[in-house]
Amino acid sequence: MNERILIVDADGSLRESLSNYLRKHKFTVDTAATFQEAIDAYASYIHDFVIVEIELPDGDGLEFVSKIKSLNPLVKTIVTTSYPSVNSALKALKLKVDDYLVK
Repeated sequence: MNERILIVDADGSLRESLSNYLRKHKFTVDTAATFQEAIDAYASYIHDFVIVEIELPDGDGLEFVSKIKSLNPLVKTIVTTSYPSVNSALKALKLKVDDYLVK
């Protein structure tokens, strides 16, 4: 398997729990807590999947998705949010994310 996943979420315990679970299933996992860390991590490796929180402390997770989709339109993306809205769901659909999950 050995696919690489980037988890971008401000919640450290969620990042840790999800990354531990995925590593047990033989995925390579990178994590980021902020928009800028996500940009840096994505620039460092080719990721097969990205799981990104919409509400980041220093930026918009959907803007991050837009940036990475412009580089690799085939990257699989899942966005998460604690504050779902019609607007964010529509924007996610326009970006062709693979899933939109409410925390």
